Amino acid sequence: MTTDATSSAGWEQHLQQAVTSALSVPGGLPLVIDMLARIPGARVVTVRQGWTGKHTSVEVGNYRFAPTKDGRLEVGHAVNDVVLSTQALHAGPAASAIVQAAQQQVINFGPGVIPDIEAITAGLEAAGR
Repeated sequence: MTTDATSSAGWEQHLQQAVTSALSVPGGLPLVIDMLARIPGARVVTVRQGWTGKHTSVEVGNYRFAPTKDGRLEVGHAVNDVVLSTQALHAGPAASAIVQAAQQQVINFGPGVIPDIEAITAGLEAAGR
Protein backbone atom coordinates (compact mmCIF):
# COMPACT_ATOMS: atom_id res chain seq x y z
CA MET A 1 0.00 0.00 0.00
CA THR A 2 1.38 3.38 -0.95
CA THR A 3 0.11 6.78 -0.05
CA ASP A 4 0.30 10.04 -1.95
CA ALA A 5 3.29 10.92 0.22
CA THR A 6 5.21 7.88 -0.96
CA SER A 7 4.35 8.07 -4.65
CA SER A 8 4.04 11.77 -5.47
CA ALA A 9 7.64 12.72 -6.15
CA GLY A 10 9.01 9.57 -7.82
CA TRP A 11 11.76 9.47 -5.21
CA GLU A 12 11.46 5.67 -5.03
CA GLN A 13 12.77 5.08 -8.54
CA HIS A 14 15.53 7.60 -7.97
CA LEU A 15 16.54 5.80 -4.74
CA GLN A 16 16.39 2.40 -6.45
CA GLN A 17 18.77 3.54 -9.21
CA ALA A 18 21.16 5.20 -6.75
CA VAL A 19 21.36 2.15 -4.47
CA THR A 20 21.84 -0.22 -7.41
CA SER A 21 24.67 1.94 -8.75
CA ALA A 22 26.33 2.34 -5.35
CA LEU A 23 26.20 -1.39 -4.63
CA SER A 24 27.84 -2.07 -8.00
CA VAL A 25 31.06 -0.18 -7.27
CA PRO A 26 33.93 -1.25 -5.01
CA GLY A 27 33.31 -0.05 -1.47
CA GLY A 28 29.65 0.59 -2.18
CA LEU A 29 28.23 -1.88 0.32
CA PRO A 30 29.66 -0.19 3.45
CA LEU A 31 28.53 3.16 2.06
CA VAL A 32 24.97 1.91 1.54
CA ILE A 33 24.90 0.50 5.09
CA ASP A 34 26.16 3.85 6.40
CA MET A 35 23.55 5.78 4.41
CA LEU A 36 20.76 3.46 5.60
CA ALA A 37 21.63 4.42 9.16
CA ARG A 38 20.80 8.03 8.25
CA ILE A 39 17.19 7.33 7.28
CA PRO A 40 14.97 8.89 9.95
CA GLY A 41 13.88 6.23 12.43
CA ALA A 42 16.70 3.81 11.52
CA ARG A 43 18.45 1.90 14.27
CA VAL A 44 22.07 0.72 14.15
CA VAL A 45 22.67 -2.62 15.87
CA THR A 46 26.18 -3.85 16.61
CA VAL A 47 26.32 -7.50 17.56
CA ARG A 48 29.28 -9.52 18.76
CA GLN A 49 29.78 -12.68 16.76
CA GLY A 50 31.89 -15.11 18.75
CA TRP A 51 35.56 -14.25 18.67
CA THR A 52 35.57 -12.89 15.14
CA GLY A 53 34.67 -9.31 15.98
CA LYS A 54 31.60 -7.19 15.45
CA HIS A 55 28.92 -7.25 12.84
CA THR A 56 26.83 -4.11 12.29
CA SER A 57 23.34 -4.10 10.91
CA VAL A 58 20.82 -1.34 10.34
CA GLU A 59 17.12 -1.70 11.04
CA VAL A 60 14.74 0.42 8.98
CA GLY A 61 11.08 -0.25 9.66
CA ASN A 62 10.53 -4.01 9.59
CA TYR A 63 13.76 -4.64 7.70
CA ARG A 64 17.25 -5.43 8.91
CA PHE A 65 20.18 -4.85 6.54
CA ALA A 66 23.69 -6.22 7.05
CA PRO A 67 26.74 -6.85 4.86
CA THR A 68 27.70 -10.43 4.06
CA LYS A 69 31.25 -11.70 3.81
CA ASP A 70 30.82 -12.28 0.07
CA GLY A 71 29.83 -8.66 -0.62
CA ARG A 72 26.07 -8.99 -0.83
CA LEU A 73 23.48 -7.29 1.34
CA GLU A 74 21.63 -9.51 3.78
CA VAL A 75 18.03 -8.39 4.10
CA GLY A 76 15.96 -9.68 6.98
CA HIS A 77 12.30 -9.20 7.76
CA ALA A 78 11.89 -8.48 11.48
CA VAL A 79 8.80 -8.30 13.65
CA ASN A 80 9.11 -7.22 17.29
CA ASP A 81 12.92 -7.46 17.06
CA VAL A 82 12.76 -11.07 15.86
CA VAL A 83 14.16 -11.69 12.39
CA LEU A 84 11.75 -14.07 10.66
CA SER A 85 13.61 -14.55 7.39
CA THR A 86 16.80 -13.39 5.71
CA GLN A 87 18.13 -13.37 2.17
CA ALA A 88 21.52 -12.36 0.82
CA LEU A 89 20.77 -10.19 -2.21
CA HIS A 90 22.70 -8.67 -5.08
CA ALA A 91 22.37 -5.00 -6.06
CA GLY A 92 19.00 -4.91 -7.85
CA PRO A 93 16.90 -6.94 -5.41
CA ALA A 94 18.68 -5.32 -2.44
CA ALA A 95 17.78 -1.88 -3.79
CA SER A 96 14.12 -2.92 -4.03
CA ALA A 97 14.13 -3.96 -0.37
CA ILE A 98 15.73 -0.65 0.63
CA VAL A 99 13.03 1.26 -1.26
CA GLN A 100 10.33 -0.75 0.53
CA ALA A 101 11.92 0.06 3.90
CA ALA A 102 12.13 3.76 3.00
CA GLN A 103 8.47 3.73 1.91
CA GLN A 104 7.57 2.22 5.27
CA GLN A 105 9.41 5.03 7.05
CA VAL A 106 7.54 7.66 5.01
CA ILE A 107 4.25 6.01 5.97
CA ASN A 108 5.29 5.78 9.63
CA PHE A 109 6.87 9.23 10.03
CA GLY A 110 5.14 11.25 7.32
CA PRO A 111 6.29 13.00 4.15
CA GLY A 112 8.68 15.21 6.15
CA VAL A 113 11.29 12.44 5.90
CA ILE A 114 11.34 12.50 2.08
CA PRO A 115 13.92 15.35 1.90
CA ASP A 116 16.21 13.29 4.14
CA ILE A 117 15.80 10.27 1.88
CA GLU A 118 16.46 12.45 -1.18
CA ALA A 119 19.68 13.75 0.43
CA ILE A 120 20.77 10.15 1.08
CA THR A 121 19.94 9.34 -2.53
CA ALA A 122 22.14 12.22 -3.75
CA GLY A 123 25.05 10.91 -1.67
CA LEU A 124 24.63 7.42 -3.08
CA GLU A 125 24.44 8.77 -6.63
CA ALA A 126 27.73 10.58 -6.19
CA ALA A 127 29.35 7.38 -4.92
CA GLY A 128 27.93 5.24 -7.71
CA ARG A 129 29.58 7.28 -10.44
